[in-house]
Amino acid sequence: MNRFEKKAWKILIVDDEEDVHSVSRIVLGGMSLDGRSVDFYSANSMIEAAKLFVNHDDFAVALIDVAMETTDAGLRLVQFVREVLKNKKVRLAGC
Repeated sequence: MNRFEKKAWKILIVDDEEDVHSVSRIVLGGMSLDGRSVDFYSANSMIEAAKLFVNHDDFAVALIDVAMETTDAGLRLVQFVREVLKNKKVRLAGC
């Protein structure tokens, strides 16, 4: 990337159903905002997502299934991101 190119928006999809990942990529795949494309990251569980958040503090948006391996896994992930990692920048959307 040259110094004039804008980095892509990083979007994290967290869901235990593969169809959700596929459809989200199809629907949002061609999107661009402010001249920036999107890069998708996927996690199938709260633990996978937490690891991604630890290694990437620059997600623009995370689409999080509330009920995955437990009925509150998504809510506990949000709590981890906000309270443990202190990440207040990422937009978190429950679905």
